[in-house]
Amino acid sequence: MVLFSFLILIFWDGVDRNFLIGNFDPSKNTDFVVINPEFTTKSEIYMHSKAYEAFKTMYKAAKKDGIQLTIVSAFRSFSYQNNNIWEKKWAAQAKNNQHDTITLYNLLKYSAFPGTSRHHWGTDIDLNSVSDQYFDTPYGKKVYKWLNKNASKYGYCQPYSDKKSTNRTGYEAEKWHWSYTPLASRFQKAHISLITENDLKSVKGNEWLKPLNILEKYVSTKGTSCN
Repeated sequence: MVLFSFLILIFWDGVDRNFLIGNFDPSKNTDFVVINPEFTTKSEIYMHSKAYEAFKTMYKAAKKDGIQLTIVSAFRSFSYQNNNIWEKKWAAQAKNNQHDTITLYNLLKYSAFPGTSRHHWGTDIDLNSVSDQYFDTPYGKKVYKWLNKNASKYGYCQPYSDKKSTNRTGYEAEKWHWSYTPLASRFQKAHISLITENDLKSVKGNEWLKPLNILEKYVSTKGTSCN
C-alpha cells in the first residue's frame, strides 16, 4: 500500500512529473515527432504524434476551404519556457524594480509560468501568428472563424477563449492557441493531481505561486470548448 501511494505521487495515469513540466528531451520520447517544414515556420520543433496526426487532417480540410494553417509554436521544454521567455521578461521588470503581484499578473497575461505551460505536453500549438492584430485583419478573422467552426471536428479547441463571455480565470484570450483535447485533458488532470509549488521552486518568482494561486487559476482553467 505504501509503494502504491508512492507511485501515485510520481505517476498519474501513466504520466510522470518530468513530462508534465516539460523537463525532457522530445527527440528521445517515442511519442513525439518533428513537425514537417510544410506545416511550420520553425525548424526542428516537436509535438505529440497523436496531436500531429490530427493537425495534419485539419490542415488538409482547411486548405480545401482556402485557409492556410501554419504552426508557429508547438512543444516547449521547461528550460526554453524558463530561459528564453520567462527570465527575459522577468529581467526586463527587474530594471524598474517592479517585482510585485501586479507585475507578475502582467507577465502571466500571455506567458505561462515555467512548468505550467500546456506547450510542455506537445498537445498545444500556436497557429499563424501570436498577435491580436493579425486576427483583426480580414484574413485573420477568416482563419479564426474557420477554426471556431471546424477545429473541434479534429479534436482541437481554444483553451484561452474570451474571458468576458465565460467565468474562466488565468491567461488572456489567445486566438492563436489551439489544444488537442483528447490528450491535453488527460495531461491537465495529471498536472493538477501531481504538480505542486515545490516542483517549480527553481523558477524566479516562485514565492508568488501559492499567494496568487497560480496552479489553480492558470493550469486548471480552460475555455468551454475544451470541456
